[in-house]
Amino acid sequence: TDSRWSPWRGPRGTTPRSSQCERIRDAVQGLIKTYVTAFRVDFHIKDLFPPTNVSSKLASEVLDTVLVHVECLHRLSAGWTHDTYLVAGQLYHGTRPVGHPVLSKPTPPSRSLYNRVIFDCWLNFEGTSVCELPRECRLVLVVYGRSVTPATDGGEVGEITQVELGWSAIQLFNYDGVLVQGSSLVSVWPPGADK
Repeated sequence: TDSRWSPWRGPRGTTPRSSQCERIRDAVQGLIKTYVTAFRVDFHIKDLFPPTNVSSKLASEVLDTVLVHVECLHRLSAGWTHDTYLVAGQLYHGTRPVGHPVLSKPTPPSRSLYNRVIFDCWLNFEGTSVCELPRECRLVLVVYGRSVTPATDGGEVGEITQVELGWSAIQLFNYDGVLVQGSSLVSVWPPGADK
């Protein structure tokens, strides 16, 4: 075959076909990277295209507020039959909260090949700048399920009950004191486990 048309050779983005293949490859590589950081595996992956022109900045110089993107909740338990779900984010230093909790919007589960909840939301911890965070700070995400009981006796609105379903935590800084960035795949712990 003519190597000029191979999507794996030549400069990146030379043809629409190679561009689509690169996007698929990058998505698969991103998925594998996320998996490797979430689970103990006996292999590592090499970055084919390391980032260029990466600048670093001391966390004490970053005045931006803490901003976290919550994408999706997968593998819902069979017992979770709530109408909507929401995520509450809270920053902690040890057992003390840092700032105020931030809530996502209540989101219904999507019914497709498998049940999941697509939050696709940003949790903006207004008033808490990155430069103010202690290096031992962690983010705790709590998942809640909400159910609406039907109205009785001519009432217009049913009662909303909210139940804590589980939680997850992420250390915001690694052992070198570097702010963790990028995607993370986290497990949801039962509500009774210590946060």
